[in-house]
Amino acid sequence: MKSIQDLKSTISSLYSLFPLLVRVPLRLSSSRGRTAIPYSLTSTRSLMINRLISAIPLLIATICFNNIAHAGTIRHDRADEQYTTLAELFPSVGYLDTKFSSDEHLCSATLIDPNYILTAAHCIDPNDQTLLNATFWADGVPYSVTNTTAHRGWFSSGRDFAAGYDLAVLRLETPVLHLPLAPLFTGFDESEEIGTYVGFGATGNGFTGYLPNTKGTKRAGQNIVELGSSLGLSESLLFSDFDSPFRSDPTKPDTIPLDLEYVIAPGDSGGGLFINGHIAGINSFGWGRNDGWNNSSYSDVVGSTRVSSYIDWINGAMWAMETLETNNFFPMSFSTTGNEFPENLTPNRAQQDDSFDESNGVVAIADWGFENYQDYIDRDLKETPVKKVPEPNINYGILVFGIALYVKQKSKRKN
Repeated sequence: MKSIQDLKSTISSLYSLFPLLVRVPLRLSSSRGRTAIPYSLTSTRSLMINRLISAIPLLIATICFNNIAHAGTIRHDRADEQYTTLAELFPSVGYLDTKFSSDEHLCSATLIDPNYILTAAHCIDPNDQTLLNATFWADGVPYSVTNTTAHRGWFSSGRDFAAGYDLAVLRLETPVLHLPLAPLFTGFDESEEIGTYVGFGATGNGFTGYLPNTKGTKRAGQNIVELGSSLGLSESLLFSDFDSPFRSDPTKPDTIPLDLEYVIAPGDSGGGLFINGHIAGINSFGWGRNDGWNNSSYSDVVGSTRVSSYIDWINGAMWAMETLETNNFFPMSFSTTGNEFPENLTPNRAQQDDSFDESNGVVAIADWGFENYQDYIDRDLKETPVKKVPEPNINYGILVFGIALYVKQKSKRKN
């Protein structure tokens, strides 16, 4: 028998289904070839009857599927254990715990160097708050963050998620030496590849969408990757949509869900999208493009910042934080009039997006064009003075010869 807590969780899950119950009758009618009736033309009693009838199978599934309250945003017909097991193959992904002046947030991040992690810019850029400290948890071990930087395009675009600049590099106080690093994806052939999304975000399934207060468990799932340009957006974005097994069309391969079809949810931001073991994207946002509800349910779209667009910038950011004297930098403080992104396009974290700066040992370094770091290295090598060694000349030769002759004659006299 279920415990009281289990029953409460089930009830909460049922409440989260309410918006779905409104849509089910119309979707079923449309799929059978009948014309969908606008809600405004139906009576209240008829609408309630339709909701109840169409809800029965879904309510039974909710009660019977124990993984409803514990799973990631996964297929409704797959066990959560399959997703958590897949996540074990990506030890470089940890969770990022950030503490600000008024609250705390949880994101995900990926280890790309023993001292550096890659995450989303909006994870360290809260709304009019001070970043007090940040901790990266890798394999259960905490590592303090000392330096942060975000791409300058994130700020110049007005924090526009659709622009594709949502990335940041953070430096750790001590290196992570016991875990493998995630290599960067350097190719430009991500389109139509199978990608694996990894993070610690909220849980749910394709019917319920993500459920509240369920972050913190590491999951991984797969999806087909598309370029941002396929949706008329930036080339610096990668996209995937959540295909439902009930809507798949054998004649259209792009509608058939993968065995472990999956999309990210709040808390997955900053985690990795992997292609062939390389990190190809940084989890950024969810988009209710098809149904208008951004809840990581079936038909929703998710976006990631394309790593291959920023290889030089990422390497330059690590070089800058490793070599520059951070004490020479003033605390960074940024402001904006607000986000500018398409309707229903939101970050996969609570929307806290105005500024970040220095406090309690966390130093924010402004991006001065990190992608050009190689030019600075070459210039420094050219400008480094080389100490010239004087070449021997005839005077040095005569002097040496004279000393040698003197020593030889003196030696003969002694004999």
